[in-house]
Amino acid sequence: MDRMNQVLQVFGRGVSLDVADMVTQWIEKGHIANSERAMAPELRHCISCLIEKRFSDLDDPLRLYLFSHSRCVTGHMINAAHCLYQGDVTQALDAFKEVYQLQPANTLAAYGLGHCHERLSQHEDAAQYYQDCLKYSHHLELPLQRLAAIYARQGRFESSLEQYTLLQRLLPDDLATQNTLGYLSIAACHYQEAEETFNTAVLMLPDSSSFADPTLQQMIAEQEYTEAVDYLDEKLDDTPDMPELWSKKGDVLARLGATTEAMAAYKQALQGSPICLDAAVKLGTLYARCDQFLPAMDMYLRAIEINEQLLDSYLGIAAARKMKNDVSGAMQSLQSATLIWPNSTMLFSEVAKLMATVVFSEHCNNGILDLQPNTGMVFDALNCQIASQPNNPISYYHRGMLEVQTQGLDKALESFQRATRLNESYWRAQAKSVLCLFCMGHTQDALRTLTAGVHPDEQTLKLNYETAVLYWNHVKFAGAMMNLFRVQTQQNRSDDCAQVISTVLESIGVIDHVDIMWDSLQETLLGVQRPRP
Repeated sequence: MDRMNQVLQVFGRGVSLDVADMVTQWIEKGHIANSERAMAPELRHCISCLIEKRFSDLDDPLRLYLFSHSRCVTGHMINAAHCLYQGDVTQALDAFKEVYQLQPANTLAAYGLGHCHERLSQHEDAAQYYQDCLKYSHHLELPLQRLAAIYARQGRFESSLEQYTLLQRLLPDDLATQNTLGYLSIAACHYQEAEETFNTAVLMLPDSSSFADPTLQQMIAEQEYTEAVDYLDEKLDDTPDMPELWSKKGDVLARLGATTEAMAAYKQALQGSPICLDAAVKLGTLYARCDQFLPAMDMYLRAIEINEQLLDSYLGIAAARKMKNDVSGAMQSLQSATLIWPNSTMLFSEVAKLMATVVFSEHCNNGILDLQPNTGMVFDALNCQIASQPNNPISYYHRGMLEVQTQGLDKALESFQRATRLNESYWRAQAKSVLCLFCMGHTQDALRTLTAGVHPDEQTLKLNYETAVLYWNHVKFAGAMMNLFRVQTQQNRSDDCAQVISTVLESIGVIDHVDIMWDSLQETLLGVQRPRP
């Protein structure tokens, strides 16, 4: 399988949303809106059964109601959601068709039809209904995301690129969408456009350090913090949506010791721009100082993800330049990536220590709080987990992140490479291998690894697309995982299939990177507390 396939994230976008839940919410909102209007008691009963998921009480009343009210849109939508909850995609398809015939402009029904056709591997029909959604509303993200996934599955990167160009216009501040647009441009061989797209992504991040105001700087230098806050408030009256100003205000308030007010300022900065890295880091630091460990970890993980997206942008620039045979330009971009990479490793180390503090204090009975959990304890926990689960790529990746600072780049490279050998779709581990190689002076190997697989082959596209679509059926997917665990337990095996699947789902954009990091770190540290068999 090819590596460095960031474009595979296209397949997982929108898959984590449950279409049956979407339909149920649509029905519930309609029910509330019509609560004072006359509504058949039978229909009210069916709605209540669906919302409360009393499916055994829904079958017969719904069938009888639809028999006598065959043109009721709400009734057919209830049937569609009911069928999806039961895993009957074919019957759900028929129910959505009934709605679509009654209301051709019903975009939720059109999306439901596309969803069902996609799950039934009827890609052309799915694409047609997703396109129908967009005919009636150009501002729907989900149809654009799924159209892009279908086109990418077929190797039609030009068409997939068109969808993400529209998505980027809808989500101009979304860094992940911008990066995906760039990697799709590389896959479509538009290297110059890709470089420009990634350059735009780099400039999207607010940077309070670049905010140069001589008056403010003088006030801070002379420790006139109260005057500086008043000065910033005047600026914010004119430009209230400028996150750099809010972040600066947070800095000054923190110096004054007004922690609560500083937190509020940083939150305001993040509200104005969810990718304000500076505010996320500083807010996390204030939470940690106040011993609010859970929100501190949440902020640090958010900051890591912002920084990782920025790394993806710089690596994208490097890949685009390399594909244009601009080797020196590619090296410059890699050099820029190495300057911001320490942000991720240092923040990861802080998250690991905070997680250890929380886990050990909750699950140990021997006064572990007095031990002051540190990175070394987390490192030992990762080694214990690797010893018991030698095929877990996530553990190797996390160990590599710690090793960058504690054990050296050569050790970190071994861990990152082991992670990608175990799961070749783990492109974030492969990206870290590129950075290690570059920092160690192996520039040709770094460039070779960087551009390996930028044009995914048909088998890679098919496998990752089908994995994403399989995840859509949460019940069956969870059941399959439980059966896998049961078999492993019965056979006393440790193949670590769950972790491998998790990295695949993470790499194709189904599971959030932050959630994976949180869950896997917690599992690592909890494992230290469990008695070994």
